Amino acid sequence: MLSVETSQAWTFAQMTVTVPTYPAETYTHAGHGSAYHAAEDFTQWANDPARGWFGAALFTWSWTQGANRGAIVILQCSGPASVAWSPNATWTSLLYHTGATTATLTASAGAEGTVAPYRPVSISGAQGPCYWSIRRAYRFDGSDGDASASGAVRPMVPGLAGIAPSVEAIGTPTDAARMRDALRLASNPRRLAVYDVPRLMWHQLAWSTVSVEAQAPLIWRIAVDAAGEAL
Repeated sequence: MLSVETSQAWTFAQMTVTVPTYPAETYTHAGHGSAYHAAEDFTQWANDPARGWFGAALFTWSWTQGANRGAIVILQCSGPASVAWSPNATWTSLLYHTGATTATLTASAGAEGTVAPYRPVSISGAQGPCYWSIRRAYRFDGSDGDASASGAVRPMVPGLAGIAPSVEAIGTPTDAARMRDALRLASNPRRLAVYDVPRLMWHQLAWSTVSVEAQAPLIWRIAVDAAGEAL
């Protein structure tokens, strides 16, 4: 899954959750404007000790590829047999969730600003077969100094620009069109989050250029050149 931060009104997105025997509580998104951040921030909010259901319900999220080649964000609550999910209109328009009473909430289409091309390799784990190849992406460890990073030098240190991260995938014409649609919504500054299957982790990158190129009939290469890990 690749999730572009967009210029849409994410701060108006709300989800009201009702866990049986506990009062309903409403989450309003306040973080970065993307489907990835909405899902991450919502689950952190839902699992906070301040919630009335803390200890009785555990919220998680995952994703799969939708028919439109976007990422379908899946919200799940473990513990109760079901919960009531009540998104407002903005949440529905961005993440395509509609209200339901169930333990698992699955969207009807790919979330805005997401791209999830399929690469035919066998991948285990909950994140599914939507595979992006990520190279030269290093997690900044927060230490002092321009070259401080975990296991590698910091991208964009003078003389070392050649190690800037890159993200790419092989996809269908629908994947290529999906990427172009996502880019039209991009915020400024441009940031994205992408899931690294081999490392089982997310990268948040500041990105510069994107190319969408035909490689063969019905086969497209989608590549993103990043400026480095976004803080």
